[in-house]
Order: sequence, then C-alpha cells, then structure tokens
Amino acid sequence: MTRTAKIILGICTPLPLMCTVAFYLNYLFTLIVYMPANLNRWAGDPNHVAFIHDMMKEMLSLTMIACLAIAIGGYISLLIFYVKHVIAHKPKAKWEVVMWILLFIFFGSIAELIYFFLRIVSRGNNRMVVDLLH
Repeated sequence: MTRTAKIILGICTPLPLMCTVAFYLNYLFTLIVYMPANLNRWAGDPNHVAFIHDMMKEMLSLTMIACLAIAIGGYISLLIFYVKHVIAHKPKAKWEVVMWILLFIFFGSIAELIYFFLRIVSRGNNRMVVDLLH
C-alpha cells in the first residue's frame, strides 16, 4: 500500500466514529436546548419565536441525518475494505482472520483503528508514523 493510500485511509478510518459522536452530541444538544422551548409552547406561552426554533430544529435534524449517513456509509465501506484486507494479507495463524473479522463486526470503528495502526501502518515504511507525528 502506498504512503498516500495509508494517509487517506488514516483520515477515513476515524470518520464513522467521529460522526457517531457528533450525532449523539447533536441529539443531546437538541434535547437540552429545545425541550424548554417546547414546554413553554405547550404551556401556551405567547412570547416564543416559533419560526426560529422550528428552523433551528430543521437545521439540526439535517445535520444529524448527514452525520448518521456518513457514519453508516463509512462504517459499511470500511468494514468491507478491512475484511478484504485481512483475508488478502493472511496472518500467520488462521484464527487471527476470524478474530479480526469478529472484532470488526462487534466493535466497529474502534477495531478498525486498532487494525490500522497494528497491521497497516506498522508494515512497510515505519517512517510514515514519524512523519505523521511531526
């Protein structure tokens, strides 16, 4: 694998995990900020600005949908890539292939990050790790 491919893979690997965290933070933010406004509206408070709240809700929901789509799409595509990589670059023990595939399925992006640093970055040119850290 070329150095450029490793760098692109290193950027893409944590994206599903980061988008999942952004999705949940966005959801929590929506609950914290808009729950009092909805309670006031339900209580009949005439001083609320419904248009701005509704517009912000739509923007936040679109952001949440985008984060979720990137997380799901990224997870599935990286799962396919990493399973193919494990099968193509067979480790010394056969049980390692099964172990990595099960880790990818059950632990997702965290297992993919670990595999990236243990099996992809460590193979070949070790200068890449030093270059990425500087």
